[in-house]
Amino acid sequence: LAREGRYRAAALHHVPAALRARYGPYFLPQGDAVQVCAAIRERVQWTEGNLLTQSPPEHLDLVSCRNLLIYLQASAQVRLLARFHASLRPQGLLFIGQAESVAWDSDALFTPLDYFHRIFVRKDPPLPPWAPVRLRSTPSNPAP
Repeated sequence: LAREGRYRAAALHHVPAALRARYGPYFLPQGDAVQVCAAIRERVQWTEGNLLTQSPPEHLDLVSCRNLLIYLQASAQVRLLARFHASLRPQGLLFIGQAESVAWDSDALFTPLDYFHRIFVRKDPPLPPWAPVRLRSTPSNPAP
C-alpha cells in the first residue's frame, strides 16, 4: 500500500497552502484520493530483509525505522543504528518512532534535527570500527 503512494485527498487539507501550491503538481487527483506521481514513487526504495543480519542498502537519503527499536535489546539497537549510519549518505536523515529514543551515545553517529519528532542527521565523519560505543539509559537531549 505504501508503495502505491495513494492518500485520501482530505489528508492534504491540513498542509499549508504554500506547500500545496509548491508541491501540488506531484500529487495526481484520483477520485477522493491523490497519488504521488510515478517519478517520485520510483525514487523510493522498498526492501524487505533482516536488518540485523543483512547488509543494508547504501547511499540513502532517509531511513525511516518507526517503532522497531523499542522491541530490541540495547546491544541490538547499537548494531542496528550503526548499520543505519553506514547506509546513509553524509547528512542523511534517520526517522524513528515517537516512543523511541536513541538509548546510546547518539553524539557519536547522529545529531538531533528535531528531537520532538525523532528526526536525526547522520554525523560525519563516521566513527572507526574500533571506537567504543557507550550505552546510557536516557537520551542525551531533553525533549522540548
